[in-house]
Amino acid sequence: MAKILLIDDYADLRTLVKRILERDGHKVTVAESGRMVANNIEDESFASAFDIIITDIAMPDVDGIETIKLLKHANPKAKVIAMSGGGHTAVPDSHLQMAQGMGADLTIAKPFSVAALFTAMQTLLATP
Repeated sequence: MAKILLIDDYADLRTLVKRILERDGHKVTVAESGRMVANNIEDESFASAFDIIITDIAMPDVDGIETIKLLKHANPKAKVIAMSGGGHTAVPDSHLQMAQGMGADLTIAKPFSVAALFTAMQTLLATP
């Protein structure tokens, strides 16, 4: 069982992914933007409270790029999966490349399959 922080501004996607992950035995905390991370990042235990952080990139308020930057600064060992459908640009690859440049460990283009999500998670959970 992994402790996962799932950040996405689309409620339907958050709900669906949370249910899928919880059915697989994981404990999932959700947030609608990186604001939760920004508000809690000074708490030393926050960045290390999760085994995996899954974040969207194109979000209002605090976007995924800034979220990854905050997380990696607070905890360089944080395991991050970035996901994007491209937002307003409709070019997910550019967002995902930026996410990797900021420290995302893996990226997934939306829409993605459940198998792709589980493969990414298993890869990160197997990495020390």
